[in-house]
Amino acid sequence: IIPEWDIKAAYTFTESEITKGANKGYALESTAKHLFNLTSTWHINNSLDVWLQHEYQSGRPRYLAAPTGGEVSIEQHTDNKFSAYNLFNLGTSYQLNNNVRINAAVNNLLDKDFTEYMDYVDTNGNVQQAYKYLSIGRSSEGTYLSGRNYWLSISYDF
Repeated sequence: IIPEWDIKAAYTFTESEITKGANKGYALESTAKHLFNLTSTWHINNSLDVWLQHEYQSGRPRYLAAPTGGEVSIEQHTDNKFSAYNLFNLGTSYQLNNNVRINAAVNNLLDKDFTEYMDYVDTNGNVQQAYKYLSIGRSSEGTYLSGRNYWLSISYDF
């Protein structure tokens, strides 16, 4: 946009389909169709950069094949999808000298809670919970990202 500020964007579209075996025709479990990433960097001076990043992941299939048992109620109440989400990350990079760079970031800046769940009524009339972003006790673990976390690195070029 201007020499001191740039924007980078990336988009991925995935349309998956299992082509062989018992699950032929189904989409891959927990694979998002849309991924989007946008990063804006402000180059404050020759040594210091500050960046803000947005990540989006669309909803993705919860179950690989037609669910059975208790999974039927979850499928009906979630439309067989894990929820979409947005994340924001904030970071900085400082060039200490020709060889040393210090990087720091706050990931999941808004502290998105990936253990969030919704209540639903199962086939026996009992209230149960279904996680919006992950699946517990299955071979597929959905998406689990930690809450806000911090990253610090020092790199040395030689």
